[in-house]
Amino acid sequence: MFNVRLIVTERPAIFRRDLEKVMELFAEGKLHYALPLKIHDISHIKHTYEEAHRGKNVDKYVFKVSPESEVEATIDNRPTFKMNQNETFVIAGGLGGIGRASVGWMAARGTKNLVLLSRFGPRTDPGIKLIEELKVMGVRVETPACDVTDINAMRAVFNKLMPEMPPIKGVIQASIIARDSLFDDLEFPDWKVAVECKTVGSWNLHTGQANYDAGNTYEDAITRYRVSIGEKAVSFDLGAMADDGILAEDKALLSRVHGYGALDLIKRETFYGMLDYYCNPDLPLLTPRESQLAFGLGTAGGDALESLDHARQPMLQPLVLEGQRRSTKTETGTRTTNMKNIERFRASESLENAAKLFAEAAIGKLAKSLATMQDGASVDRNKPLQAYGVDSLLAIELRNWISREFNADLAVFETQGSSTLGTLSMLVAGRSTIKHEKWSIMEVTLC
Repeated sequence: MFNVRLIVTERPAIFRRDLEKVMELFAEGKLHYALPLKIHDISHIKHTYEEAHRGKNVDKYVFKVSPESEVEATIDNRPTFKMNQNETFVIAGGLGGIGRASVGWMAARGTKNLVLLSRFGPRTDPGIKLIEELKVMGVRVETPACDVTDINAMRAVFNKLMPEMPPIKGVIQASIIARDSLFDDLEFPDWKVAVECKTVGSWNLHTGQANYDAGNTYEDAITRYRVSIGEKAVSFDLGAMADDGILAEDKALLSRVHGYGALDLIKRETFYGMLDYYCNPDLPLLTPRESQLAFGLGTAGGDALESLDHARQPMLQPLVLEGQRRSTKTETGTRTTNMKNIERFRASESLENAAKLFAEAAIGKLAKSLATMQDGASVDRNKPLQAYGVDSLLAIELRNWISREFNADLAVFETQGSSTLGTLSMLVAGRSTIKHEKWSIMEVTLC
């Protein structure tokens, strides 16, 4: 069988040369497609093969694939391997959301020895319940309080445990320390602790066996380093986890993040499928290029304040067409609403009227991210925005939306903290460079 994907990936120059030659032959009329030729949607592949097998015709077939195509398939979701019961696995952050999900998968695959590292040990109800369930399943689980950034603390823990437990055969680094803050307001200690749990912590786990973004980037790099020296590793860049993790534990935040369109939801079953594939002991050593898996990246179909602009980032452009297909109707409706807001703002009769129109548009936009603003009539415009749930992240996106739609430049602090919608509306109306048909800001100033 000729593997097109393989030659495109491994021999792109040869593939380009051959493809150009084939296209030349078609242009010269020396090649033509087979006749008679029938084109079917791949949804009909089973029926077409049955006809061909019965010998009813000798036509040539081409199957086209579209996003709406549906093909009957039998998926075998039974695990292809079991964990060795005489091996130990370590999970840093094992008592957190994604860590607990990973533990559940490992126990289901037959693991009998686990070391779950966390800074404070088991102190939450979900963590304590998990330990009890593991013991019922016959799993030996150790939960020492250990900061993975402290190499001496790690040495002490493993020097104590390893003589009593089977050899360590795998590590999952799922630790996270989140700090919700704007970069400009971020204190160095907060930056340091959030980054080090992923950078120093990952390096300590390797050698011993923005802040969040910087830590994740380091984890991707250390994964590439490990596979480059012949050691197995894989890095999962996960989107929005729907069932586990810090987003799943805050449903309002999860809904808002998903509404941006930058990330797709990842179900626990999908996460388990990734672990099934990449943790299989029979999987060959990955190449550095294969060692990083980005999963759950959205297609910019969000309708909240800010959705990811894939078109500005070449790496993400392959997702643009998919995003357009999935959200054409939504985006058309959004653009129409935005145009109406701008037209009404331009046609306003005074500064106060413009401020009122902006406030209505802002409430409508914020309502897509905040349940507290879905009843626009009950929104108190003299109440601080933070009281409605406008945090630092949403404040940045609100500022960007104002700049993009109303041509008004604001500082981030003017959209957060004690700022009210009423104050913000007057600022936008006064600073907007959109020319009004019936008044101007200069006339208001002179008056």
